[in-house]
Order: sequence, then C-alpha cells, then structure tokens
Amino acid sequence: MSTKHSLSLLIMFVTFALSMGLFGTAFAQQGVTVHAIPIEINSLLDFSMSPDGNNLAIYANPIVPLGLDFSLIPFTWVELGGDAPVLHQLRGHADYVGGAAFLGDGGTLVTAHGNGDFNVWNLAAGSIERRITTPIVGAQRLPLVTIPGGNGSHFASPNPHALLAQVVIWDAETGYMTRTLRPYFANFAAFAAFREEIRTGEPLSAFAVAPDGEHVAVATAIGRIWLWNINNDNALLLRNTEETQPRFDIRRIRFSSDGSRLIFSDLGADQIHIINADNGSNEQTIDSEMMLFDTLSNNRIAWLADDGENVLVAPLDQLDSPSVIPFRQLAQAPGIDTSAYPPDPRAQRTGQLFVAGGNHIVIGGFMNEDAQQNLVYVITLDE
Repeated sequence: MSTKHSLSLLIMFVTFALSMGLFGTAFAQQGVTVHAIPIEINSLLDFSMSPDGNNLAIYANPIVPLGLDFSLIPFTWVELGGDAPVLHQLRGHADYVGGAAFLGDGGTLVTAHGNGDFNVWNLAAGSIERRITTPIVGAQRLPLVTIPGGNGSHFASPNPHALLAQVVIWDAETGYMTRTLRPYFANFAAFAAFREEIRTGEPLSAFAVAPDGEHVAVATAIGRIWLWNINNDNALLLRNTEETQPRFDIRRIRFSSDGSRLIFSDLGADQIHIINADNGSNEQTIDSEMMLFDTLSNNRIAWLADDGENVLVAPLDQLDSPSVIPFRQLAQAPGIDTSAYPPDPRAQRTGQLFVAGGNHIVIGGFMNEDAQQNLVYVITLDE
C-alpha cells in the first residue's frame, strides 16, 4: 500500500472518530492546542515567523490590491510563546509588506516594501527605528530570511530583478549590503556559453538559510538547487535538471532543524522531496497536491493534508506514521463560527499561508468575505 493511500485512510478514520466523539479531548490532552485568530481585512495575507517559532508577523498580500488607504492596511505582530497568542497592531507604516524577518532574540523585525525601503522595527516600542533605502524597487513579494549567529543583525533577501539567482546579505544595524551571492563565471566566455544554453536566464525561485548561518540553499527557476557558502565563493550543485525554460516549480525550500537535510516542494510533480544537504541524494518523497509544508524543531516536518482540514506532523525518519491534527475541529474560537470561513485552496497553494517554527504551526487562507475577515489558525505542540 502506498504512503499516500495509507495517509488518506488514516485521515478518514480520524475524521470519522472525531465526528462520533470517540476521541473526545484526547488531542488536547496529548499536547495539541489550536487557537483561531480573526484578522480584520478582506484580502489575502502573508506570514513570517521567527526561527524559534515564538513570533509571527501577519501582513497584507500586495499582489491583491485592496483599493483603500494604505494607512488602513493592518500589520500585526503576534507573540506565540505564552498560553495563548498575544496580538499587537504595529503603526507607523503606510504600505503593503512584501516580506519580513525577525532578528536576534525576536525583538527586532525587518519589513520589505515595494518602494525599495526596508523598515527596521523595535517591537518593544512598536515603532520604526530606521529605514534602509535599497535599489530593489517594485518587488511585490520579497521574502526575507534571518541569518542565525553573529550579532543577530543580518538577514538575506533575493534580488528579484536579476537575470541570475542572487541573494543579498544585509546588516540591519548599518543598512549596508555586506555580501552578494550569485553564480560565478571565470570569464565572459563562460557567461556567454551559459546564456547560449539558457537564453531566458536562471532567476531565483526559492531560498533558505542553514541553521549554522553559513550556508544558503538556492532553488532556481529551472529547478536546479545550489548550496552556497556565505563566507566564500564555494558552491555545490545538489540538484541538476535538463530543463532550460523557467517553470518556477520549486516555490519553497527549507533546511531541517539540524541542517542535515533540505526539503522542497515540486509543483510539476505534486511532491515534497527530502534530500541530503551534503550531496543532494534523494532520501524520501511525500505525495501532496497542496504542497504546503514547513519544518519544526527536533527534525520534524509539518504539512497540510490534501483535504485542507488536517495537518500532518512527523519526524523526518518516520514519515509513514504521522500524527494527524484536525485543527479546524480543535480550534478554540469563542464566539466565532469557523464554518463561516471556508478554505481557499488556490490561495493556500501560494505557500505563504503555511509557516512553522519551534513547536508552532500557523495556517491561513480562510476568509469570510461578508465579515471582511481572515481566520488564522495557530497550532501549538508540546515538545
């Protein structure tokens, strides 16, 4: 029996048992808590989470225009480290947010905006303490990624306008670009040969920073995956492809919590792949139409089931026996009819509406258009 078929049967059984009251409060007793947070906005949202999973940023998706005053666009910081999520409304910005990253101990947040600015927020004060002006203007989405270690002030961004995959390292304290990572060519002839083979270029599709803060995994638009060393020009090709046209099939790539593996989604195959981060060898594959996943502490992975109603969680070495979390049934949402917030699979497949870190999982893509609200689910797991 295939892994996908076994998971489908398991999900069906759990859903039936819950509907019959066979489990009662067993999931809560086993250390799973689910909160539902309403967000006052009639538009899609994007999320960013701190590496430890204790802080979450929720902001408006810039791809869907709201047709309202920029100053009314909500930007919410959520503390997840306590018994229940604590929401803070951040003021002082008047723009969509294209991406965000928490720095250091989570007290600083950097946000990217389409006018080319990076705003550096002091969360304790709830205000912007500096603005960094960059040449990256016009980017609708600009994912930012924290770089662990050092003085806690560095983060990475892609260059979305580059012909070739590029990752830029920034220092939030000084506002300077400290390094640019890109493919290296020995001379112009080598670059010309590359352009002859791949005429449309090879822009970046997704990237991730390793837990050691010294390596960046980069997926390109044609499906190649590189491992770059931040401290030098060393680059290791982990996944090659015969594709020469940009398909952008890899929309998300993550390191396992110990940095030994890379996990990425493949839209062309409807699969999530797990490969060795040292040599690129394929270790395991998960069949998934949703392809929404993220990594948790203790080398675990969480992914959204194809029914959109359950989250599966498993250690990377035990994918055949995941825990099934029916998060919509377990949600603590006093006064909220969660059934009035149907899921939008098209929106969820963007990959920005499913994030995880530490022992928290956050899921979006549930909207009540009449109430002009989004519902965001926060799942907390006991270690």
